[in-house]
Amino acid sequence: MPLLTIGVLIALHASCSLITDFTGISDLPEDGGGSEAPSAIDAESVDRLPEARSDAAQTEADAAASCPDAGSAEYEIAELGSDQELAMDGRCDDPIWKALPGIPFYQNNNTSDNTVNCRLAWKHAEVDRIYGCCEMGDTDIEAKITDPDAGVWMDDGIEYFLRGDETRALGATTSKVLMNAIGTVADYDFGSSFGWWSASYDAKVIVEVHMLGTPNSPGDVDTGYSLEWSADVGFQVDPPRRGLCSFAMGDTDDTNGNRDWLAFAPDGGVSGGTNEPLNWGTCLFSCRRAGGP
Repeated sequence: MPLLTIGVLIALHASCSLITDFTGISDLPEDGGGSEAPSAIDAESVDRLPEARSDAAQTEADAAASCPDAGSAEYEIAELGSDQELAMDGRCDDPIWKALPGIPFYQNNNTSDNTVNCRLAWKHAEVDRIYGCCEMGDTDIEAKITDPDAGVWMDDGIEYFLRGDETRALGATTSKVLMNAIGTVADYDFGSSFGWWSASYDAKVIVEVHMLGTPNSPGDVDTGYSLEWSADVGFQVDPPRRGLCSFAMGDTDDTNGNRDWLAFAPDGGVSGGTNEPLNWGTCLFSCRRAGGP
């Protein structure tokens, strides 16, 4: 036999021996396994790389995705995220405030020449807190009360009621906070008895004022002022949670000699004005992140 033929036969025999050394080769699919899908573990590993959000941010995003929308007559109070901090300098120019909707105020007696733009958010903490920023257009700023819990309602300023549910009555989860244009605060709650105002309540209000004018100076022309504040809510929010609310801006320089209000109280019409729970609107403490994702 020629030497070349012998060499070919030896090479073929060696190749067959190598193949038979692999075990399980007969279990492979006919196409060699090239079309087999990756395992579930491999797919999960791919999904996790890279991480798009931190765990805290992802939790907030998941919660927001399941949040109910506010009704047409409700005001939604968005939640400040764990990474969102406000400047708290009395100005309402923070991008977070700019991204939020304003409270829909209406003129009580249609005589006020003032304007108001308020936005609200809340933040989960050991005690949940509400944050707000209101810009008031006012050509004659009047605010003289400097004693806490005194007659703050007689000055230019803002006030609000909050209640932790939708029962139209004053009660244990109802609080009222007033702030005048120079930052004096009055805060009350109502215990468990209808109509009982308690000035011993402390909402731990922090308020900053940005003044565009000179208060209590007749004859000069002011532009307005803004208030940025935070305060204890007075109940555990556990969003999404609906509760009654009433917001108002007091105006001492109206055109008919009476004190007028710009107010959010869409169910108005009952005597008692902003102090009457039957006139209050509904606020939705949302799990939606303030200012979007």
